[in-house]
Amino acid sequence: MTPIALARRCALLLLATALAGVPALAAGTPPRLFGPTLEGRVALKQGDASAVRARAVRPDLAAIDALARGHLASAAGQRFVLDLFPGLELEAEVIGAEVRASGTTLFARLDGLELGTAILTHEAGVLVGTIDFPGGNYAVERLDGDGANRVVQKAAHLAPPELPPRVRFAPARADGFDAEPDVPVDSGRLIDVMIVWTPAAQTAGGGATAMQSLAQASIDNANLMALLVLVAVFAGQLAWHYRDLIAAHVPSTRPLLARMCALGGCEIRPLRDVAWLSIDASDLQADPAHKGLLILTATVRNRAPYAVAYPHLELTLTDAQDGVVVRRALAPAEYLGAAHDAIAGIAGHAAVAVRLFVDASATTQSGYRVYLFYP
Repeated sequence: MTPIALARRCALLLLATALAGVPALAAGTPPRLFGPTLEGRVALKQGDASAVRARAVRPDLAAIDALARGHLASAAGQRFVLDLFPGLELEAEVIGAEVRASGTTLFARLDGLELGTAILTHEAGVLVGTIDFPGGNYAVERLDGDGANRVVQKAAHLAPPELPPRVRFAPARADGFDAEPDVPVDSGRLIDVMIVWTPAAQTAGGGATAMQSLAQASIDNANLMALLVLVAVFAGQLAWHYRDLIAAHVPSTRPLLARMCALGGCEIRPLRDVAWLSIDASDLQADPAHKGLLILTATVRNRAPYAVAYPHLELTLTDAQDGVVVRRALAPAEYLGAAHDAIAGIAGHAAVAVRLFVDASATTQSGYRVYLFYP
């Protein structure tokens, strides 16, 4: 046999040996990780209140390692079967893996089960893991020291109730520092902060007491900054909501509020405060040049020191018994002339003259009323 032929035969033998180690992966068939139940082994332990059923197995650790290494070596998802119990087999696809010198970890999703996940960790010959999906919770736990495991179905409603929060959950220091009792762990009133430093930093900082003071000062500054941020946010919300009122009573803030609205897409409008408005004088006369046409003249005065939005004007024509003949509501755009800006409002301590033509040819009236309002 030539040296080349001998080398080829050796390479084939090595490849066959490697494939024999993971036959299911080489053949393309998803490996079954747990295998048959070990006879004569008690898997359901006394006192395990949350366990529904369990079986003893000897998992295929080599297949788990091969799945992890195959996932890291290839972009294609490695597939396997979780044969949990007879009649309950779940197909899964590896979506993440970690390979360490002492073992491997698989992260997988379950086929056909929304939110179904599996996490298996093999460390120094010991396999632990969890398989979870809506309506099912399973665990893989070590059974004893000979490499056997148990697959156990868990039921959360059978688990014992949680204990009340512990008032103190850390040992007291001998030097008295941190002598105050701890807040219950799940009170939600505090945020834990851990600050660490090197021995060199402690020496440079002046010792342990100085470093503790510096750490506390940093936390106090952080709390102050958080408080200032919350105050600024609250002030911004108030300014946004009451921008019209602020601009009216503190005119110096209008430029700042205008810039805020330019960024936020809002507008600063005059206040709608009808209590400051009054009709100083009004008159309703027939138009001598046009039969049936009436001319309403009125003076609307703003007694406020700031601008007030133009109101709507309600004109009511009445008969001899003061009954309503016709009533009409007029928006500012209907009674203002081109010389007035309806959006700017009536300036503070100012008056606006209103002149309006009313078609009353179809009615007979002897009086009128004028009323100001905001819709």
